[in-house]
Amino acid sequence: MRVIYPLRRRLRLVLGLWLLLTAGSRPVFAQTPACELFALDAPTPRNRGFFGSRASVSERFAIAGADVDAYGGEPGKAHIYEYVGGVWVPRQTLSAPGTVPFDAFGHHVYIDDNTALVAADNYTRPGTPALGRGVVYVYTRQGTQWVQTGLLVNPSSTITGFGWSLAKSGTDVVVGCGYNGTQNFAVHVFRQPAVPTQPWTLVATLTPPVGGVTGYDYGYSVAIQGDQLVVGALDAFSRGQSAAYFYQRNSAGTWQQSQVEIYPNQSRAGMSVALYGNYAAVGADSNGGVRIYERAAGRWRLLQTLFSPDTPGRYGFTVAMNARLLLVSNTFDNRFGSAAGVVYRYELAGGSWQLRRRYYAPQARGGDALGTWVAVDHQSNNFILGAPGRLVGGIAEAGQAFVQWAPAVLPAGPFCTDAPAVALQATATGGVWAGPGIQNAQTGLFDPAQAGPGTHQVTYALTAGGCTFRDTLRLTVTPRLRINRPPFPALSCARDTTVVLSATVAGGTWLGAGISNAQTGTFRPWLAGPGRHLITYQLPAGTLACGSQDTFSLVVRPAAVRVLSLPPTLSCARDTVLQLRATPAGGTWSGPGISNAATGLFSSAAAGPGRHRLTYRLTAAGACGGQDTVSILVRPQPVRVLSLPPTLCRTDTVLQLRATPAGGTWRGRGIADARQGVFSASAAGPGRHVLYYEAGTGACRAADSVAVVIAPVAAPALTPASPLVLRCGQLTGQLSLAQPQPAGTRFDWQYGALPGGPWQSAGADNGQPTYQAAQPGWYRVRVLRGSCAAVSPPTELRVEPQQPLTVPNVFTPNGDQVNDVFELRLQYPRTFRLQVFNRWGREVFSSVKADEFWTGAGAPAGVYYYLWRYSTDCEPAERVVKGTVTLVR
Repeated sequence: MRVIYPLRRRLRLVLGLWLLLTAGSRPVFAQTPACELFALDAPTPRNRGFFGSRASVSERFAIAGADVDAYGGEPGKAHIYEYVGGVWVPRQTLSAPGTVPFDAFGHHVYIDDNTALVAADNYTRPGTPALGRGVVYVYTRQGTQWVQTGLLVNPSSTITGFGWSLAKSGTDVVVGCGYNGTQNFAVHVFRQPAVPTQPWTLVATLTPPVGGVTGYDYGYSVAIQGDQLVVGALDAFSRGQSAAYFYQRNSAGTWQQSQVEIYPNQSRAGMSVALYGNYAAVGADSNGGVRIYERAAGRWRLLQTLFSPDTPGRYGFTVAMNARLLLVSNTFDNRFGSAAGVVYRYELAGGSWQLRRRYYAPQARGGDALGTWVAVDHQSNNFILGAPGRLVGGIAEAGQAFVQWAPAVLPAGPFCTDAPAVALQATATGGVWAGPGIQNAQTGLFDPAQAGPGTHQVTYALTAGGCTFRDTLRLTVTPRLRINRPPFPALSCARDTTVVLSATVAGGTWLGAGISNAQTGTFRPWLAGPGRHLITYQLPAGTLACGSQDTFSLVVRPAAVRVLSLPPTLSCARDTVLQLRATPAGGTWSGPGISNAATGLFSSAAAGPGRHRLTYRLTAAGACGGQDTVSILVRPQPVRVLSLPPTLCRTDTVLQLRATPAGGTWRGRGIADARQGVFSASAAGPGRHVLYYEAGTGACRAADSVAVVIAPVAAPALTPASPLVLRCGQLTGQLSLAQPQPAGTRFDWQYGALPGGPWQSAGADNGQPTYQAAQPGWYRVRVLRGSCAAVSPPTELRVEPQQPLTVPNVFTPNGDQVNDVFELRLQYPRTFRLQVFNRWGREVFSSVKADEFWTGAGAPAGVYYYLWRYSTDCEPAERVVKGTVTLVR
């Protein structure tokens, strides 16, 4: 017989259970009625079969594992039962082909109405697809038979105990591994295929973070529901700290850790976990309590901690929950003998889980171990309790499971009072409905209008198998929010009528123009003012009502106000004062030209030219009152400047400006006399000056303008700048203006022998923007535009003569400062290279500088050969000169 580590772990668990089973029992003195707990037995009970060590239940089926092969006697089994006519009928015993003792087939099971899962967490075969220990068998219901359609193998070659924990929600299956006091464990999430025979998909492998004090025995317990998943890390050997890991599936389908809860050392929290909706339970079998968490705003918060209401034992050994109930077991409860076991039922009430009752095995006795496993269906109220230590037919530890078949009323509502009748639903048909609003006791037809607003309790009773099962549902009917619309009196700004508004649901807030009290709904026309006003009634958040707001409108008629005056057309040429009239009296006037708001005096001079809208307003309390308007036209006084806009180039100009009508004033830069309109160009200076002529008074004052431009001629500049040099035999040089001149400019070029003159006309080619100068001396240009002129600074013209090129044929470097060097002088050199060779062709001197010559230093007297290449500004093409020169010492 092979003995491997997971087997030793399992034997320790069974041995501990066996020690409890051998304890003495106590007399039976209180039992759970047999009608509530239906006992399931293995078709063939076996000694130490431990039937019910794991179990699962759905609306229609139940499954119980018989982990008999923990002792190695024979392979384990899993038994399926179906609820028919009030009793649970054995339908099929599952056993995998080729299973052998120690595979632990049936150690964990799950069932819904179409799929069954059976784990063999110690399965190991050489040459099989399994890479490590453990597999999960998948069965699919086909008619009345359950057929194996899949096999989930351990994805890891190093992690053992695959299938130790197991949970399913929808098409998601989560599989945990065993425990050995290390952090080397994982949880695997698989997706069920649409076709049962197709392979399952591994969608996630979850592991605890590396290092730290948590993660020991990660995956000992698992729970999944929808997009939420919880993994318990028991830390069975107190190596660190127990923990519960919370995961959430995001919109991309990826499971991400959202939270981790860490518990004290030796707390054994995570021994069991359960999850449904926004609630999660984490059990700890060391009497540390069962922690209940609630999810809000994306986070799990500790809601409450449940402790054993009786003797401690190992409260929290297993937990299970759905939307209606929470089961917590204490397998080692000793009320009916050591380890008889008890299961506590809690229900959600008032935002917390409250203890409702206890379940004991029928004819309970010591060693039953009731609650070794508990499971509850997520749809109905069905649950199953495992008691693997039960004595069955004289067979020790054969085991039993107890099922409560309890049809559940499916959630419904809330309803509005005007909603149509709806048929209530339960997980099992054939019962009788009763309660407010029930129109048909057999079909469960519920009429919200008949029930009326409020919370109503509806009961569903179903008799089956000699037992009557009941479930209740609290239905909320809320009224439809409406603003009451009784006949209202005609509302007008002529009188302040108070109206009190109301709605079908109290407690809201009134909003809108005219509301003087938001809580009582008091409306006053004088606050609203004339017009149609939208009134809103808004309920606070959380109010039970159909609809959160309603609106309606009220019309307030304006008061009649009328202007009586029909004023004539007025002019700014004279100041006319009018007395305006309106009805009723007591109002105020406003608008341009109103000099007295109470009497309605209007002045055309104060208003100014244009069409003026004058308002007579009768002010009442609040927004009410009335108004009327009248329009008065005041024609402007024509003001016009008669002088044409000039452009001046002389700053000594004085202008006499003219405008109409007479009697006005001038203003602007350069105005020397505001009354006479005298303008001085010298006072204004160069530039464009806008001059204004104004006539009239008050708002009727009018103006016209004229622009005067003073643009003196700027002194021109010549290019090139002085001097202009003629070289290399040039006969003339061109002079031009540095800046372009405007069209119409005239040019007078002048010549002088000296820079200060006297100046005379330059002669030929005069009158153009450029001039070809030939005679040495000084030149300037005089530019003329109209009657204005300006002269440029003078520019000198120089003529440089060409020097002849001479090459000496002898030189005497004796230091007398006469003919001491072989000197080659160039005028305007551009390039230069001189090489001197002795009679053997050896170079004795070389230079590329036009002012560096051969001094003969270190050379003996004699004849030398030279090669000279050069170019100048006057001769840009390179020339070559060869010859000899004699050095005389």
